[in-house]
Amino acid sequence: MQSRRLRPSQLGRRVAASAAALAVAAAGAAFAAAPAHAGPGGTVTATVDDVHGLPYDGACLQIILPGKKNSPDVVVTTTAGSGTDGTPGHITQANVPAGSYIGRYFNCGGSQPFVPFYTGLTLDKSKAQTFGVTDGGFTDLGVQLLLPAGDGSIDGIVLDGSTGTPAPSVSVVAYSSKAKIQLTAGCTNQDGHYVLFDLPDNVGGVKLFFGKGANCSNDGNYVTQYLGGSSYAAATPVGVTPGGNTTAATATLALVHKANVSVSGVTFTGDSNNPTITITGNGFGKLAPKPSPTTRPCSEPDVATSGYDYGNKAIMWDTSDLALWQAGFPGDCIGLIFTAYSNTQISFTLNDWYRDPLNNGHLLSNGDPFTVRIKGAPFTGTVSGLS
Repeated sequence: MQSRRLRPSQLGRRVAASAAALAVAAAGAAFAAAPAHAGPGGTVTATVDDVHGLPYDGACLQIILPGKKNSPDVVVTTTAGSGTDGTPGHITQANVPAGSYIGRYFNCGGSQPFVPFYTGLTLDKSKAQTFGVTDGGFTDLGVQLLLPAGDGSIDGIVLDGSTGTPAPSVSVVAYSSKAKIQLTAGCTNQDGHYVLFDLPDNVGGVKLFFGKGANCSNDGNYVTQYLGGSSYAAATPVGVTPGGNTTAATATLALVHKANVSVSGVTFTGDSNNPTITITGNGFGKLAPKPSPTTRPCSEPDVATSGYDYGNKAIMWDTSDLALWQAGFPGDCIGLIFTAYSNTQISFTLNDWYRDPLNNGHLLSNGDPFTVRIKGAPFTGTVSGLS
């Protein structure tokens, strides 16, 4: 088989902006006006240090009352910059109404830019740590370690451990190596490649986490892991070069596999243009899985012959070196069309993208190595039986 021109996939994306930029954008969302305050309220304090552990002046704290359901968040108050109360790096805010809040720290005049973040040392507002304020009480939020914004980048490759092929649309999260603070996150593209931008170079490197954190479509199909270790503490830091790029070691992810699902064999009938793939095994379920996503692949017409993608529930690869392609992943143009489905046997064909004239000569052929995976259970073999 000749070299195959891969179709562009919509499931992966390179990170074009850092999570720091996203956090800044999120801060511009509309807030409701703060309600009038009546009563003594309480006092909120915090200490802000730079990456070296020295007091940092010029960081402000928004005290936010989270909205409920469809109601907006309310910024109850924004403090003066740290250090303005006479103690370096210290924030004091009196007369905060009693209640439960989250906080957001941002630069409001400090000498060194830093990544805005929420209480609990997170860039994700939904994961912000809440704190309570009582009338006449004092709430100390403790020491906050700032992470400066940077201009370094890290890229790398993530592979599927069951096939050795690229793992598309998998989350990659970068944490500071000095504290488990998320710096940025993104998804691998169709080639399993990722790039994370705007990373600081003076935090002792970053630790990378795979399989969760950026809401990518194949999260949940792989066992989460850190690069170089089984936990954050054991992970291997990747250095960041100011203004430059560092290529991280390749990460190979293990598949999430349901113990009661197995594939015992795969047969091929028909010809190279119109193959039917039949898979035997156990634990497939009585009904075909729901598509992921629910729209047709690559804007194909909404007809049965366009098929669907099914994520980790049903995937196929032609893994020959000169004709590497896959079908069934979210965003793949080659969709699957189930012709039969039971707990022990599945049959499917491939949609018209498989037969596109530009891919002439790159179809399934006898002798091609292949891999199929049903609900995480893999089977690898060699194509035979096509006429």
